[in-house]
Amino acid sequence: MLRPHLDDGVPLVRVASHAGRPYRTLQRRLADYRRDGLAGLARRPRRDAGTRRLPRELQLLIEGLALQRPAPSIATIHRQVATVASEQRWPVPSYATVYAIICGLDPAMTEPAQQGRVATRSCTSWCTGARPSDPTRSGWPATPSSTCG
Repeated sequence: MLRPHLDDGVPLVRVASHAGRPYRTLQRRLADYRRDGLAGLARRPRRDAGTRRLPRELQLLIEGLALQRPAPSIATIHRQVATVASEQRWPVPSYATVYAIICGLDPAMTEPAQQGRVATRSCTSWCTGARPSDPTRSGWPATPSSTCG
């Protein structure tokens, strides 16, 4: 987009009107190019990338609901969270946000919460290397993938 201006000397105002872009945008892009070369034209990541603008209490509520037994669906969790958020006058998170928070939970937390005490004992034993002498008699899984997958 800046090439006509740089190569042929076409005024930036004309390039902007021909491209249908705001003149100020092209001025900024040209300054970025002159300062950093082609790297200056690359998209920059957002400064707030990876952060959520939710109250911490709301995120903890989502995580707590996801760890319930039996596991509720993400849609159910989203509906419950939306109700609480509205009552507290907090921003209502989107379904995608709730989904991302739940999927971001550590499997070491979610699997034992969903499978109960036996899974907790089994997963802990496989992680630490402790193992009973006869797994078939003690109720322990024969392989770690059967509960800790």
